[in-house]
Amino acid sequence: SQLVMLTLPRQNLTYFNVGGLVNLEYLDLSRNAIREIRGMGLEKCHALQHLNLKQNLIAKRENLKVLGFLPCLQYLMLKGNPVTKAPDYRLTGTSISYSF
Repeated sequence: SQLVMLTLPRQNLTYFNVGGLVNLEYLDLSRNAIREIRGMGLEKCHALQHLNLKQNLIAKRENLKVLGFLPCLQYLMLKGNPVTKAPDYRLTGTSISYSF
């Protein structure tokens, strides 16, 4: 697919799969009801630079491991997810601009 930008905020999504969108650079899934991001194809989106998951229901830190497969990721928004409230929550790494 040649799709490079996908915005689906406020759609009450609980599941998504973007594995076929390998050219995706911008993904906005903010304000949905997503709990899991593992197994949703993100690891295949090597061109992804901007990922907005603000105000979803992501609670488990294990979900965030998939972000390590996104070499071009520069911006990540996780604010409003339960995972950001954990006392030991912290993303470490590269030059990614994180927003909690």
